[in-house]
Amino acid sequence: MDMARTVANRGGSRDPAWLGEAYEERLRANPTERRRRGAFMTPPQLAELAARESVDRWSGRGVPVVLDPACGTGNLLVAAAERLLARAASPRVIAARLKGVEIDAEAARIARTRLEALLGGGASVRRALVRGIRVADAVRVPASWLRCDVVVANPPFLGQLRRGTVVDRANAARWRARLGEAVRGYADPAAAFLLLSVRALRPGGHAAVILPRPMLAAASAQEIRDEVDRVGRLERIWMDDRFSFDAGTRVCILSLSVPRIGACATSHALTIHGEVQATLPWKFWSGRWGAAAAASAGVPALEVREGGRVGDLANVTADFRDQYYGLRGALCDDRHAGRGLNALRPRTAAIDRVASRMDRLPVITTGLIGWNHSLWGQRPARLLGRAFAHPAARVPALLPRGEMRGWLSAALHPKILLATQTPVIEAVVDPRGELAPGVPVIRLLPHDANDVWPLAAALLAPATSAIAWWRHAGAGLSPKAIKLSARQVAELPLPSDRVAWIEAAQRLREGQEARNEAERMLALERFAESANRAYRVPKSRQITLLRWWKPRAWGTFSR
Repeated sequence: MDMARTVANRGGSRDPAWLGEAYEERLRANPTERRRRGAFMTPPQLAELAARESVDRWSGRGVPVVLDPACGTGNLLVAAAERLLARAASPRVIAARLKGVEIDAEAARIARTRLEALLGGGASVRRALVRGIRVADAVRVPASWLRCDVVVANPPFLGQLRRGTVVDRANAARWRARLGEAVRGYADPAAAFLLLSVRALRPGGHAAVILPRPMLAAASAQEIRDEVDRVGRLERIWMDDRFSFDAGTRVCILSLSVPRIGACATSHALTIHGEVQATLPWKFWSGRWGAAAAASAGVPALEVREGGRVGDLANVTADFRDQYYGLRGALCDDRHAGRGLNALRPRTAAIDRVASRMDRLPVITTGLIGWNHSLWGQRPARLLGRAFAHPAARVPALLPRGEMRGWLSAALHPKILLATQTPVIEAVVDPRGELAPGVPVIRLLPHDANDVWPLAAALLAPATSAIAWWRHAGAGLSPKAIKLSARQVAELPLPSDRVAWIEAAQRLREGQEARNEAERMLALERFAESANRAYRVPKSRQITLLRWWKPRAWGTFSR
């Protein structure tokens, strides 16, 4: 079913939606306060879809109890009430079955007013809505009051790494006391609301929860996802970019259920709706919510033989705040950086503090990493708010800084530098140790320097990119890119065919040493063939895999 066809014609509704629109217009006038509260109202299209995914999927008798734990001005509850009216349910019964919690009193009054108008008014309807729409923080409302058959929810969007939206310690403590240790660290309150919502459902209940897409794979939300899976069952995910959302982020709708008592647990398929339609067997998604992002992006699903993990051959790390700011005062723009570095051995201990201009390391950012080649000097880069044509770090300026000596020593070793948030895995081999990683570039230092090219061949193989998408897609800002952490890179599989793997490494090396674009492209073709054999990709999947992978890998040559 096309997502767009789920949007009902609301022209004949008695709902005074303009009240909510006027309230939201006032919020837009104060964006700082709006972000602080995470108050982004649900667009009518998404509200209608969420109501269909929850109310229409409930199969119990009578009229279900419907809850919105962060109801705002009532968009979702209005949509749910309209679905119940379409079933010919009594307005008075519907009013008695609606529950909403909203921390802002004015928004709660608007929600009551809209529902009262939709349901035809009357003293009994009004009394029921006064009881059912509460002004409170959902975490403070007793769990017994929240019990329901259906949840429709659009939780507050509060990023935990942005000043002004991070949850304070007192609120975080209340969430932990209510939901347990799954809610900790940088877990977004939207994920906590998801857990609260699923726990509120009675057996046989259904929920439709609107969430930012990164919640599907963000490492900080993993414990919450695990806890939700213990309580409920994720059945469908709606992903469609055609409907905009005022929060400035791409969203999805999770459709979940709580099995009836006595129901057998099964390894079930996951249905994806939106611009891409797919049904994923359990063996391809295995409970990983981020697999929906891979399916939506058209990434082919693979089963390959694994010959170990990347972490078996290398230390995989990424630098953070200390190293980012540790470059302050040491950056310069020098097209000659890196020349003569081989004379600096053995490593940092022998580097002269009054080193010449040749003692400057080229600094590589994510934007300067292409597929198996460096774009340093070919395009500008920004570091610490400044633009550089040839970004470099002055070695003598770094030596007195304790937090940078380890970074500098690692930079002078043979290694692989891997970009983050790219269409396929992109990395460049630094066989002589002449490039320094900028934050957040991931650094792989092989235990044996002779493994640098085989390790790079494993990372850059088409199968590895597809596997990374299926395991970890959804954490980045772009639906067309994969964002990996150092730990996730370390867990990626190595090939099982050793002979084909060594051949792929040789092809990869030929590509980096190519004298022109034609030679590089030919080497890439040969590499892809060898890499597929190394991972024993089934012949029936090789054409599909290469059709997906090649344009994305080739695109880095002209980027």
